Amino acid sequence: MNVLRQAAIDYFATRRALGFKLARSEKLLAQFITYLEQLGETHITTEKTVAWAVLPQAGQTWSYARLSVVRRFANYMRSIDPATEIPPTHVLVQ
Repeated sequence: MNVLRQAAIDYFATRRALGFKLARSEKLLAQFITYLEQLGETHITTEKTVAWAVLPQAGQTWSYARLSVVRRFANYMRSIDPATEIPPTHVLVQ
């Protein structure tokens, strides 16, 4: 298990302990981590986050939802991995 996957497990355990359910977020984040693994990436970058967020081309709302999930996790990861980039909130604005 890589560092990102283990961190995601810890992240969701912490959030659930605070009362959050997070079923959709957990699924989306797992997909994002799989995407990074397939690319051989070990850190969250803005470039890869944006590329993944717009992948399914299912509409702007869905892309924003995907970006939001990764941004929250990136904030958490930043304390573990200083190389983590936190994508700007409005990075998808055209």
